[in-house]
Amino acid sequence: MSEKKQHWEKVFATKQENEVSWFQPKPETSINFFIENQIPKDAKIIDIGGGDSYLIDNLIDIVNNTKKHNPLIHHITNYVTVNDCANVTLAIGASPAMADDEAEVEEFVNIASALLVNIGTLNKEIKNSILKAVKKANELNVPVILDPVGVGASKFRKDFINELLETYKISSIRGNISEINTQMIAPCPIA
Repeated sequence: MSEKKQHWEKVFATKQENEVSWFQPKPETSINFFIENQIPKDAKIIDIGGGDSYLIDNLIDIVNNTKKHNPLIHHITNYVTVNDCANVTLAIGASPAMADDEAEVEEFVNIASALLVNIGTLNKEIKNSILKAVKKANELNVPVILDPVGVGASKFRKDFINELLETYKISSIRGNISEINTQMIAPCPIA
């Protein structure tokens, strides 16, 4: 028997699953990948790795927990995707609130479990609403998810995203490769 094979035979024969370096009771990296990339519930998943896996158990727990708690997700999103955003939120067992008027965004953040901000149809009014909502979310420790749609397309968008990232805590950024690349070369930290 080769040395490598002997080594691994000994590891699997003498150690419990939680005694090996790769053990994760909750596979955070994989779960975050699914959430950040909005992997659909009916996606086919191959879980490759050594030993037992708790990925599927944890994914089922996340969906069940979301349905059980029915969190309110406050969206300030673009008018092109507002219906899709609402339907995806409902599909995972949460409740969407589509409120973008500056006069009410703080009230919605007060009762929300998360704030999702999408700049697809950004204008001065929406910008002011977003700033007010994100500030309130940070004060209340409400997670903020940012979708910097078209951030590289105009100075207005890029300056606004830089202002958000330099001033406020953003929990997660969701974007395509171009949007993420634009932000990665920007001189601003992600809190």
